[in-house]
Amino acid sequence: MSRVAAGPLRPTPTAIGAARPVWFDLEGGFWGDWRRANSTTTLHHGVRWLTDLGYLENFRTAIAGRSEPYYGVHWMDSDLYKVVEAIGWDLAHTPDSELEAFLDEVSELVLALQAPDGYVNSHFQARARDRRWTDFAFGHEMYTGGHLVQAAVAVHRGTGDDRLLGAARRFADHLWDRFGPHGEPRIDGHPGIELALVELFRETGEQRHLELARLFVDRRGHSSLGPGHFGRLYVQDAVPIREATELTGHAVRAAYFAAGATDVAVETGDAELLDRTRLLWDDLVATKTYLTGGIGSRHFHEALGEAYELPPDRAYAESCAAIGLLMWSQRLALATGEARYADLAERVLHNGFAASTSLDRTHFWYQNPLLRRRPGPVPAEDRPVQERDELGTRAPWYDTACCPPNVMRTISSLGWSVATVTADDDTLRIDQLMPGQLRTTLAAGPVELEVRTRYPDQPTVTVRVLDAPADWTLELRLPSWSAAVRTGWWAAGERRAAEPDARGRLAASGLRAGQEVVLEPDLAVRLTAADRRVEAVAGQRAVERGPVVYALEGVDLPEGVDLLDVALAADPAPRVAVEDTLLGGTTAVVVRGTAAGAPRPVWPYGPASDPGTASSDSEDRPGPRPVELRLIPYARWANRGATTLRVWLPRSVPGDDGARPCRT
Repeated sequence: MSRVAAGPLRPTPTAIGAARPVWFDLEGGFWGDWRRANSTTTLHHGVRWLTDLGYLENFRTAIAGRSEPYYGVHWMDSDLYKVVEAIGWDLAHTPDSELEAFLDEVSELVLALQAPDGYVNSHFQARARDRRWTDFAFGHEMYTGGHLVQAAVAVHRGTGDDRLLGAARRFADHLWDRFGPHGEPRIDGHPGIELALVELFRETGEQRHLELARLFVDRRGHSSLGPGHFGRLYVQDAVPIREATELTGHAVRAAYFAAGATDVAVETGDAELLDRTRLLWDDLVATKTYLTGGIGSRHFHEALGEAYELPPDRAYAESCAAIGLLMWSQRLALATGEARYADLAERVLHNGFAASTSLDRTHFWYQNPLLRRRPGPVPAEDRPVQERDELGTRAPWYDTACCPPNVMRTISSLGWSVATVTADDDTLRIDQLMPGQLRTTLAAGPVELEVRTRYPDQPTVTVRVLDAPADWTLELRLPSWSAAVRTGWWAAGERRAAEPDARGRLAASGLRAGQEVVLEPDLAVRLTAADRRVEAVAGQRAVERGPVVYALEGVDLPEGVDLLDVALAADPAPRVAVEDTLLGGTTAVVVRGTAAGAPRPVWPYGPASDPGTASSDSEDRPGPRPVELRLIPYARWANRGATTLRVWLPRSVPGDDGARPCRT
């Protein structure tokens, strides 16, 4: 169990909603195994890359005033701080002398570098002391400092070490003096400082941190950053958030800003602002989110596209953007208690986020497409790669390495994203279905639970009460994708009915030690169609089971069959196949399909009466044949080498024995 009382989010008792996350000790299963690997392998992997590439040497160069080369670009400190944040959360439950030594070294470097006025940034202090606070659109100075603040809070909550917290407070005071209500009305081109300042307020009780976060939220959208190189939409500076009807621009920045605005709203009691963030979330999910929970459909500017602009092959869907959407959704779930935010978080976790990392937990995607026509190159193991390269397998590190450390801190703190206690302190709510244990205290007394499940591979989720007071309530989220859910609770061997409420939750009150609640979502395979306005996948189908999106990899196709010549049969007849030796053990889905012979490359168009067949190559095109297609969870693709990928599959032409792929 964790020895700390708070994770990345600790709303104050007066916040809107005021629900508080509680620690859930993940044990076994996909997420528990990942948390363990993150602790024993991934964090050490990150420390080695940071050390070997020169992240710490940048600080030493700045401290000594040397003229040596500086590694990387001017936001490199943020990657370091994210790893430190991950270490802070991890040390709360897993002692590790190597990570403790690294944390100690970084803390001393930050303290040594910090200027008397509180400013700290290794790039500007090493290479551009005279250019501090001169490039607000792209300097990333507040953004980088925001990650220092988040790291400091994590280390303080996780270990009790307050050295970085002191540095973070001095940096925040510097921001207040320079950019507060009586200072320059500035903002940073990359949001992130807003949510950091709110959490610093929660940790210290200093009201000015919250007030400064509110100022930064309300200043954005008035074109104060100027047109810049990328434009106002890119930095969310074209429309004030209180007037916005959609999120635009750089996907990660947009999600971080929305999360920070939500924090400001709940802590200042600003119901109008909270409602606006909910409206923006609704629009994003309805029109700009991939089936996998990824956001960002444009490589250009790593940006959100127009409504329904969701091409599977050009999906940028940055791993950091998925994490940003997770952060925002969790905040809205805490503020409102609505299950739909946790539903979306579950989709992101099991797909867009889970795909970010290899099964060995040392390689990472930056981009997460849903269609890969040709295998990409395999990245080098001894040097970072360019984040815009369309790779064949995940890379060990990137030139701009925002994603790997972001994954690390998310997994280190994931136990704080499973369960919450409501504002009245009498209801324990479990929103993510994962195996593990929980111990907390409600108004009526201590509660201890054990959750046993192999979900989402198997449907049964059993919550056993180990200790409980007389008067309390347990709530479980019922996944919205499930057509039917079997529920009930058992006492002394007797099953009792338990019906879900209108909010999509199962509530059971007065449970005693030894009693169990059982939830069984329907894990039948589903064929999913996109809204007709998502024209990039019109007429195609995706395969889902539970919260998991499935994908077809080229490595699983029969020899000589191209991914683009495969279609679902008129009756796919999906069936589940448990593959104990595949990808460390996975649940696959097998469907009936057809494979047409590859056409001769003459002209890619043909008569509308025969879609998918080019007019000038029909004589050379081999006849179609039935094939069996094995699909794996999207999150596990490219763990067997570089290959092709497809999530959305065309359907065979009706009335033609499923002979030819139908693209429209």
